[in-house]
Amino acid sequence: MSYDKNSCDDAIYFYLLDLKKLCMPEGREEIKVKLLRIKEILEEIRAYRVPKVQRDFVWSREKVREFFASLYKQHPVGVIVIWKTNDYIPSDPIIDDIINDESSEYNYILDGNQRITSLLLAKRGWEISRGGRKICIEGLHYDPMDDKFVFDARKIDLCCILNNQDNEIREWFAGRREESEEELEERWRSVRDKILEYQIPVYEIKKGVENYKEIAEIFNKINSTGVKVGDLDMILSFFASEFSEAKDAVIEISDKYSEIDLKVIIRLIFCNFGVDQRKLTKQDAKQVLDKIKREWNQDAIRRVISESEGAISIGVRLLEELGIYNRRFLPSQLLLIPVLKWIWILINREGDKAENIVRSCKNDIAKWLIIGSIRGRYTGGSVGKRLQEDLKIIEKFNQMENKRRFPIDNLLKNTLTKKRAQKLLTKDEISHLEENSARKKSFLMLLAILLVKNEAGDWSERGRSVAERIKNNEIAIHHIFSERSLENADVDFEPIDVQHFANITLIDSKVNKRIKDEPPSSYISGLNIEDEELEKHFIPLERDLWEPENFSEFIQKRKDLIFRKMSELEIMR
Repeated sequence: MSYDKNSCDDAIYFYLLDLKKLCMPEGREEIKVKLLRIKEILEEIRAYRVPKVQRDFVWSREKVREFFASLYKQHPVGVIVIWKTNDYIPSDPIIDDIINDESSEYNYILDGNQRITSLLLAKRGWEISRGGRKICIEGLHYDPMDDKFVFDARKIDLCCILNNQDNEIREWFAGRREESEEELEERWRSVRDKILEYQIPVYEIKKGVENYKEIAEIFNKINSTGVKVGDLDMILSFFASEFSEAKDAVIEISDKYSEIDLKVIIRLIFCNFGVDQRKLTKQDAKQVLDKIKREWNQDAIRRVISESEGAISIGVRLLEELGIYNRRFLPSQLLLIPVLKWIWILINREGDKAENIVRSCKNDIAKWLIIGSIRGRYTGGSVGKRLQEDLKIIEKFNQMENKRRFPIDNLLKNTLTKKRAQKLLTKDEISHLEENSARKKSFLMLLAILLVKNEAGDWSERGRSVAERIKNNEIAIHHIFSERSLENADVDFEPIDVQHFANITLIDSKVNKRIKDEPPSSYISGLNIEDEELEKHFIPLERDLWEPENFSEFIQKRKDLIFRKMSELEIMR
């Protein structure tokens, strides 16, 4: 049989051939393949771990729908690659509430994390916890009349189908006479059987490692065939092979402050070793490590890592006060690196006074995070170059003994790409939030900061603060006017209008579920929300604006209220 690397199926063949070559030293085969049904994968799930070098769950809801549609239609969905070894590497259990058995063997997911996580979400009601962080998506439903998957809560929840909740499904059928119940039942049972009986090739690499350089080699091989493993992941692996004790300390920091990306921690620590951010690449790894071995002894290395943790600890408390110590509200964590470097310098210069100085600069730091995020300071190429430029500004601060302010003005100058541009945001820049969905993550951070600054509540009966809900991962992104409420009122609108940033606020997740598709004219009075609380969420108090037919006027008025608050915080011109 001939193979062509340009075709999809043949590319998979060469992918697996590369893996086999990697894992067959001296003719000993250490890789095997087995076809596992989806239900068998879900049964074995307790043994799986997700390496920290893997991406978080990033699939969109459309990607999840496409995946389940492919399973149902019996289309190819790729393979899963598991690495079975007795050696520990930085990782999280696939799901927090599963207690692993007493086996000393680890099962790391090298490829297939997005698919396995999607299966778990469908099985567990569309929300799981991993590494102390919630992963959730909108529930996918099955429409037996049209025989397709939809995001419509009026249809059958796929979770009910996969969990054999026949009584709940039969209740759904009650009163529906479009087709015979027997025919529709046969259809949804077919969905369950086709998905749970679907067979996926699972490749198991069984291989121990003598040192962490070999871990880097394995991840590099996977990377060459499509799984993205970055430079910093390799740097950490090489660093671990030379400084195993220091590696353990870095991982402990990552586990302790789980909302902070490991890559941010690595960059900060290497910055504090005096390493140029542009040198943190696979190609320069040996040179970087030789520099550290040459210039730092073991005691000094431990001290730098400990001081870096001190800076992260203060930084985390600051993020909690701002209301954004949550991955959902930190769209570009690289922006934290100059802040953490500045705090590290303060600790070395000011000692116990450092945290109070940081608090006094809270608004300037918030301004840096918001403007840097909206302007995409570290997006695109040359991330190391731009980071190094900003870190030089921070280091100059170290040379000015009397300077205790965060150097916000100098940092903001670096974000400008045009002559005569303004350091503060303009309305034109904010308008990109309306046009570019990728930038809406920046708005969520801005919104969280503004709501916490306003001491906004969560709209629940207990009256918890938005800040507390964000910290505890109990917050929901609430669309003030839902798409369904506008449809029910026969309002002329485009679905993208509902995603406008002025139609979004943050409230308690249980309250959000209770509201469902009611218009604000109904649920605001039903929840007994006082005017003062509405103002803290930038909700116009004119009652007529809460009616669906006045949706456009509501958006404009709330947008103006948000802009006014941004101007008060000196974020906008």
